[in-house]
Parts: sequence; structure tokens; C-alpha cells
Amino acid sequence: MAAAVSDSLFPAFVFLLLYGMRRGEVLGLRWSDIDGDTIHVRQQVQRIKGELLIGPVKTRAGKRNLPLLGLADDALIIRRGTQFLDCERLGACLAAMTSDRCGQQSWSRAHSGLGGPDEIAGGA
Repeated sequence: MAAAVSDSLFPAFVFLLLYGMRRGEVLGLRWSDIDGDTIHVRQQVQRIKGELLIGPVKTRAGKRNLPLLGLADDALIIRRGTQFLDCERLGACLAAMTSDRCGQQSWSRAHSGLGGPDEIAGGA
């Protein structure tokens, strides 16, 4: 995990690994989905015909509540502190963070420090 902390997608990595969330679910989270010590998973980002769209999760089981664990809370604090700067620098945060190439490069950099595989297990 230490290899990923400096990456701008570190908070996303935490949610992917800690909760087993799908990539689209992580990208679909809003600040309003964090309620005290609960994370409400209600929507996801999908690429349909080359266009990024936000929609509901695919199944009834996908709509769920998760406990906000300490490591996830720490990751959210980091994300809150960097979000404005990222948006200012990138312009369109969502487009930059959801491109397959961008996410794959960040994942590869983080995993290279761990000696793990380059691809996200199970794909998202």
C-alpha cells in the first residue's frame, strides 16, 4: 500500500482493495454518499459507446451500504484535500480519472512497488 500512497488515485485504490468495489462504483461515489460511518453505493460510471455515463448500479445486490473503515476514512480525507487542486489542474476530473489508460498506468505504478500483477484482478 505504501507504493500507492503518493499516487493521485490512492483513495480509489483503497476502496477497490478494501471493499472489493468495482471501478465504476468507486468513480460513481459522491460526497453525499458518505453518511457518518456509512458509505452508500447507489450509482456507477459506465462507458457506453465511448461516452461516460452515470447510472444506477446494475443489480439489486450492487445497491448496498458499507461501513466506513478507518483506512477508507483516511483516504477520503486525503481526497478531500486534493480534489479541488486536481479539478483545477485537470479541468475535467471524471474524464481524466476514468480513462482506461490513465487508471491502468496508475495501477501499474502502484503495483510495481509491490511486485504484483499489472492488471486489476477480475477487471471492472
